[in-house]
Amino acid sequence: MDDFLQLSFSQLHQFHFIRPQWLWSILLLVAVWLLRNQMNKQSHWRNVLPPHLAQVLLNSSESPKNSARRGKVLIGFWLIAAIAMAGPTWQKIEKPVFQVKRASVILLDMSLSMRSTDIKPNRLSRARFKAIDLAEAIGDGEVALVAYAGDAFTISPLTPDARNLTALIPSLTPEIMPEP
Repeated sequence: MDDFLQLSFSQLHQFHFIRPQWLWSILLLVAVWLLRNQMNKQSHWRNVLPPHLAQVLLNSSESPKNSARRGKVLIGFWLIAAIAMAGPTWQKIEKPVFQVKRASVILLDMSLSMRSTDIKPNRLSRARFKAIDLAEAIGDGEVALVAYAGDAFTISPLTPDARNLTALIPSLTPEIMPEP
């Protein structure tokens, strides 16, 4: 039993509202209710008419019991709507405070000289490994991939998904370039 109470108290500790400013509308409801009651009590006709007639004539054409029931239903709906709009939840979802507006472009040389083996295994393989490492290290912001030989060609336009580039880089070779 104690474990159950500890679990429920820990869950209660996590309870919060996503948009708590909607709870201010409950104060608006209270203010309108107090103002309506004050206006009903301050009617000058209440001083002139006997109480049993004032109750019937001054409220409305419907019975006081129906009017009170309608008011209670309206207050209940208002409270439920205000709490629902406030967004009760037990889970915290991190909201990004800002979005990075940085863009990076990775350039890869795809000329035939990249097949040279002066660096082991060859320049092309080393450039691919470095480009993949760079794409993974960038992380925030947008990244693009451009390959060049005789002219520059966009392989991937700016995208926030760096995994897209890591999938494209291994397939790049000097032979696929339109201009040597």
